[in-house]
Amino acid sequence: MAQSHAPLAPPSSSDPRRDYDPLIAAADLLHQAGRLPFDAHEAGAWARRYRPLVQSASERVEVHRWLTTLPDSALERVAAEQPQLRSATDRQLVEHADITSRLAELMAGAISETPLATAAVVELMEGALALERELRRHHEHLVDLVYEAANREWGGPG
Repeated sequence: MAQSHAPLAPPSSSDPRRDYDPLIAAADLLHQAGRLPFDAHEAGAWARRYRPLVQSASERVEVHRWLTTLPDSALERVAAEQPQLRSATDRQLVEHADITSRLAELMAGAISETPLATAAVVELMEGALALERELRRHHEHLVDLVYEAANREWGGPG
C-alpha cells in the first residue's frame, strides 16, 4: 500500500492547518538530512546541505508545538473532553521538549567542528534518522490518541 505524505510547505488556503502536517514534513526533512551523500573531501559542502534541512525540520516542529497549544487543537480537545487521557496528552507535550532539544543537538553538531570528521558526519546522519523515526512515532501516538478519544464509547470503559 502506498503511503502519502503531507507537502513540505503549507497549501495556500485561509487555514494553514488544512491538509498540512508539520510533523510529517519535519520527519521527511530529517530523512533527507540523514540520507545526504557524503564525500570526505567535501565535508563542508555536506554540512551546508545538512544544516538547512535540520533547521527547516526544527521550524516545522515549532509550528506543530504551537498548533497543539491552540484551544481548538486536537490535543487540547482530547485533554478537555477525555480527562482520563490526560497523562497521554501530557506525555505528548513532554516529548515536544525532548524533540526540540535533540534537534538543537543535531544543529550544534553540524557547526561545532570545522571540517567535520567522518565519524561526526555518520553520527549526525544516524541522529537525524533516529529523530525521524521518533517524530513518526510521536505523530502515530497523537493520531491514536485522537482516534481513541473520538471512539472511546465504542470500546467500553477506558
